[in-house]
Amino acid sequence: MESVWEFLFQVMKHGTNTFTRFIYIFVINVNQPTIEEELVCARLLQLLNPDPLNTDVGSSEVTIGNVHCVSFQILMRNKYAGPSVAESYCWPAVARGCDTVLISHSGDQPLTYIPPFLAHMQLSSVFSALSARTGPIAVILCPGWEKAQTVIDLLEESQTFQVLHPMVILLGLGKDEAKTVKIQNNCQVVVTTPFSLVRLLRLHCFLFLRLCHLALDEVDLLFSRAPDEMTIILQHFQRVTASEERVSCPRQIIAVGKRWSRPLEGLILNHMSNPTVVVTVMEEAALYGNVHQIILLCLDCTKISVLLGALDFTPDVAQKTLVITNSAEEAENVFKERAAESTSHPAKSVLLLSERNARHVIGVLRYLKRTEASLPPELLHFAQGVLRAKEEQKSDKPLCRYLKSFGFCRDSSVCSYRHSISPITDQPLQPDSGTIVVLPLFIKTASVYYGRIVSKKEDRYESLAAAMTTYYAAEKLGAKEVLEGGLYGVQEDEVYHRVRVTLVPDKREWMFCSVRALFLDEGREQEVKSHQLLQLPAQFHTLPPQALEIIVCRAMPIDAEVKWNPKVTRAISQKIKGLQHQAKVVLCLGNTVFVDPMVRMTRLPGLKTFINEYNVHAEILSTGMGTSNPQHLDLLNELCQWYITGAKLPAIQDLYNGRVRGKPITFSETPVTQVIDCFLCYCTASGNQSTKSRTKKLLNSFYPQLVFFSFHPQIKWFQRDDTVTLNIKLREPVDQRCEFFPDRVVYSACVNDRPYRADLELHSNITAERCSWEMKCNEPVIRLVKQERGDWKMLLKQKSAFVSLDFDRFEEDEKKTSNGKILEPFALNSRS
Repeated sequence: MESVWEFLFQVMKHGTNTFTRFIYIFVINVNQPTIEEELVCARLLQLLNPDPLNTDVGSSEVTIGNVHCVSFQILMRNKYAGPSVAESYCWPAVARGCDTVLISHSGDQPLTYIPPFLAHMQLSSVFSALSARTGPIAVILCPGWEKAQTVIDLLEESQTFQVLHPMVILLGLGKDEAKTVKIQNNCQVVVTTPFSLVRLLRLHCFLFLRLCHLALDEVDLLFSRAPDEMTIILQHFQRVTASEERVSCPRQIIAVGKRWSRPLEGLILNHMSNPTVVVTVMEEAALYGNVHQIILLCLDCTKISVLLGALDFTPDVAQKTLVITNSAEEAENVFKERAAESTSHPAKSVLLLSERNARHVIGVLRYLKRTEASLPPELLHFAQGVLRAKEEQKSDKPLCRYLKSFGFCRDSSVCSYRHSISPITDQPLQPDSGTIVVLPLFIKTASVYYGRIVSKKEDRYESLAAAMTTYYAAEKLGAKEVLEGGLYGVQEDEVYHRVRVTLVPDKREWMFCSVRALFLDEGREQEVKSHQLLQLPAQFHTLPPQALEIIVCRAMPIDAEVKWNPKVTRAISQKIKGLQHQAKVVLCLGNTVFVDPMVRMTRLPGLKTFINEYNVHAEILSTGMGTSNPQHLDLLNELCQWYITGAKLPAIQDLYNGRVRGKPITFSETPVTQVIDCFLCYCTASGNQSTKSRTKKLLNSFYPQLVFFSFHPQIKWFQRDDTVTLNIKLREPVDQRCEFFPDRVVYSACVNDRPYRADLELHSNITAERCSWEMKCNEPVIRLVKQERGDWKMLLKQKSAFVSLDFDRFEEDEKKTSNGKILEPFALNSRS
């Protein structure tokens, strides 16, 4: 409790007067305080009121002996660290009832506005002024059902729940769903989404005639995902609050988010009165201030000259110029063009990008897209190569679950999962066509299930299950040791399951702890008590896991959501779990089968006739929370076709603008090698010919795999006085080829149908005709003979992330003595 009060006093430092009304409403007679709390409260009220503290007040005032900060309970339970700069400015404005816009890094957190919002709600006189009508006086709009649930949970934690009676309303597309909605008479706050509120307004607009407060949670997402609905809602709010009978009633709009967007300009101009605008993110403040963004490409060595060319030394109208550099040395160099000023009235931001900023290209482009700035085509082409390289770095990641479920990822540029087909990982492990009988056992989402394929002839799982039942009936031994990755048996009712332990907590007494276990033949993962694990004999290890992932195609959540509402998943689970369904396979990637359709077939009693009891796709849509996704299969097939052709790159628009919902991916025909050549040509034109090799070197150090479509093998090297040995870390390669030149070695091979190639530009010359290569321990080893004896400072002229020293040879090779000097096997200061 002490930390909360200390937090409060920190807030007071930003201005006591603005917080007076805000704090008084937090103090409410609900619990008997401790002596320490009474003293702290006395200090607080004395700080708020400079007059002598009067504890003998009437019933309309709050006494010192009966105070408790209701909304601070929310802060304590959520381990609130303290007021940020944004909240220090935002909270007073919200608590006073002002129209407020807040853009900050924490703009997606409801705590940035809910405490002062609740304070003002309790303090305002709207209850008595509008007592003749029923309906909520405040609506909190959230971008999706998940955020709406978070907000209602916070409101329920507050003591104001007993006064405001908030409720969450989420409506689907059902015809009669909106008609059956009932809002309690004492409900003062409704938490919902723009789509659900519009559905309500179409049938029950009279329920929202008392509306005084409108809170827009993550306002940037609200306008981007539901622009038409936001227009309807704001127009309704304006009509309701503009009536003559509402002159004395409060009126407030609160908009909180992480990003500034163009629709906010219209919100402030057309729907707010003298608003308080708080922007604590510098790049968002630049958007708010309409700073004109200019992007210039240059080499790092030519930045000063390019900067001088961008500035005007004889301006007609004097303006201040701020130049930000990477180092103090650069700042000194820039301080020497200091009289430079800009000629135009609007603020301008000039961004110089050099080859050293390659890793920042993605983020820069995403931001510049929002500024509507003119983007150099050379930068867009280069970014395509960066995107390809980043995607290749995800080769060991699982395929994006949204890509599989819906055919697209909302924002693939920031998603950590893979968005391209892998020839190894995605090799079909199940039938990729035809009709199968599936048994869904674990319903992950409304359209994604885990289960088994049921064979009409021989069901190997049923044989395994029977054998396990027989074995454990005779002997049931507990696991001696629980190891991560180990296989065990688990009994549930009368059924025995095979499980693999995926997570073991770091506890000494593992006997009494829970472990995370994957049920191999059902696909579900859950916690299991360690003492429930049974030894699993080796004969039960041989049958591969029988669970596979089943995805029903052409179904997606409504209202621009990417996550299914839990009530839809529950409804589908109750409908299909544990029942056999007939499904037509349209695609298979790895252990995932995509089916369309998937139906439940039942046999008529006494007949050989089967009827379709229901179609799972239709059942999802009938819940009202799902809609058809006709392009699902087209997008998946296009993804597979992109892998087959192999020479196309994703369009740069998808890089910084995110995936456009429902639109197929487009591709650029520009190969990676042309991308680099294009960038090199631009750099050469901007600088001089001598900088071309330096630029190529830096590009290769960032993304060496861009140069070729082949993969670069890992290489370990070490040297002696007269030779250099390269160990190529490839197991059992085929189609090998090695070419030697005086200053270069080129090696190529294939492993598992994947091409590998290493083109090594050596630091010093070799005697090509004396060099050789051979296979040792199923890996290629290359032996280079130096033209001149002595240590090489490095192996390559250009550093490569795939080449490194073989430090294991330090222990294997003994130090040798020559001419009275001790020679190391290779130089300690060598670099790859």
